[in-house]
Amino acid sequence: MDFRFHQVYQLDDYNDREKPFVCFGGYRYEDGCICQQHESHITVFWTGQDALNEWGFTDRACRHVTAHPKVQKHIAKDGASCLLVKPAAFLNVQKPQTLGKKIYAYCPNSMPDYHGKKILDELRCGGYEIVIGDGQFTQEQWRNGRADLFYKDIFIGLCLSEFAGGGGSIIEMGLRGINVVSNVFDLPNCIPWNSIDDVIQAIEDQTQYIGHSNPGLAERVWDDLDHEHNWLNI
Repeated sequence: MDFRFHQVYQLDDYNDREKPFVCFGGYRYEDGCICQQHESHITVFWTGQDALNEWGFTDRACRHVTAHPKVQKHIAKDGASCLLVKPAAFLNVQKPQTLGKKIYAYCPNSMPDYHGKKILDELRCGGYEIVIGDGQFTQEQWRNGRADLFYKDIFIGLCLSEFAGGGGSIIEMGLRGINVVSNVFDLPNCIPWNSIDDVIQAIEDQTQYIGHSNPGLAERVWDDLDHEHNWLNI
């Protein structure tokens, strides 16, 4: 999975089983095999849904790190400690924009029900105009203009994932001064929710900001991101 970890954290590809090793996520069975055979320190940075996989990461002494509160609790339930850190900016910059009249929803085609499709369908039936980010673009395409096209007319975002997912979108919208209904992160632009009524209330509350920009929110989100990556020090 291409999340640009090498560029963000200035790391090399895996090359030596006798040197400290950082594994970003546990999405592949091969990653678990590497951890099992590694002979030095291992830090596993859990990125979201990968924490639900069991590839052998917890079978040996690993240092666990994540930016997701729910992931931290999931790892800790098995008795392992997991360091909760701030999310990284992931090469994004502050880019406050004038808020439009549409809603953006993160809902990849790969797992629509998990990401709240039922609620999104109900909102659409209620007359809300929703732009769906369904994962159809590569990371390169997204960063080379598609993100701007998708976000340019919105005033609020929805990332309704049950466990984790959409973290990158939450950060991108936050740095544009856009609030997001989500339980994934605890960033300043995140509005927690429990039911569709909470989602509708948040949407209605945010309509007052249509036509305005919120550089103050973008700055608060920026300040609440991890720019130093001190968790890499072992």
